[in-house]
This record gives sequence, structure tokens and C-alpha cells, in this order.
Amino acid sequence: MRGILARLLPYKKKGVEEMTQLICAHCGESRILEDRTVRSPSTQADLLRGVSTCGQCGQKTVFGMTNNAITFYPGKGAYGILSENTPQDIRDIFVDAELCFYGMGLRGAVAVSRACVEAGLSHKEITERTLEKSIDLAVENSVLTATQHMLAHGSRLVGNDALHEATDIALSDVPSVLSAVVGIINHLFD
Repeated sequence: MRGILARLLPYKKKGVEEMTQLICAHCGESRILEDRTVRSPSTQADLLRGVSTCGQCGQKTVFGMTNNAITFYPGKGAYGILSENTPQDIRDIFVDAELCFYGMGLRGAVAVSRACVEAGLSHKEITERTLEKSIDLAVENSVLTATQHMLAHGSRLVGNDALHEATDIALSDVPSVLSAVVGIINHLFD
């Protein structure tokens, strides 16, 4: 781990290590890296995961780094923004999913995303015993399209795996789940 971080710490200034500056694609200002170290059980290499946060505008970008490679994952612009018409309780649930994602709680991010879909359908008075049945009923009642039906079941299944099977979730999959949820919720409340 120390070797990975050392590649990002090219110099010391008055005894304090400084990280290489990154430029925010959103506002052009420099970013700071806030990191969380995770050792992946499937590999022997250290994996550094974290969030690059712009010091000026607050825009966040998730990153992962192993050895000499750093990968930036899409931020909010890649998965969309909820409509202004979205009820506040659903907005709050979605923000929780984002916070899980930014904090590298990947299982939490997809599980809470699943809850967001369930809350959206509940607002439309579709409250079957299971989310699976609610999604199917939403399509039968033309509340969701066939594509949204497929996406809703996909986010439900990923969320179920995270909740019940303790399945590891790939960092690169979370923006897809968030994007599906944004599309479904925006359709429900536009």
C-alpha cells in the first residue's frame, strides 16, 4: 500500500507529504484525494479505492488504483440526476445510495438503489408483497415501460444479491444501477 501511495506523493513540503494535484473536469480547480484502502481477497495486490473530491465545487469522482494504474469511475454526470418532481423521501433514499457509492460501500449503494425503486412504486400506490410482484404489476398497469421493467428487475436482483447473498459488487457496475434507478424514478415523476 505504501508503494502505491508513494507514486502519488512526489515531494515533501515542510515535512508534510503532498499528493499530486488532479484537475476537476467540472470546474477546472484542483482536487484532493480522500482514500480508503481495501485488500482484495481475490488478488494479492493492494487495491486503493477512494473518492476524488474537488476542493472548489465539491464534485466527486470514484477511483480505484492498483500498482501503477489508476482508474476513475463515472460520477453523477454519468448516471444522471433525479427530476425536480421527485418526492423528497425518494430523493433522500437516492442520496443515501450515492453516499454509499462515494464511500465505497458498494453493496449498500445497490441495496439502497433497490429501495429507491420500491419507494417510487409505493408512491404510485403499487405495493405488492414483494418488489418483484410490484414491478410486474407496474408494467401491467403501464406505469413502467418494458425497458424500465427489465431495468427495475435488474436493479432488484443486484440489490437482492448484495443483501441476501453477500455478493461482491464491482465498482464499475454501480453507476449502471444508479443510472437505471434515475431513469425509472424520473419516468415515474415527470
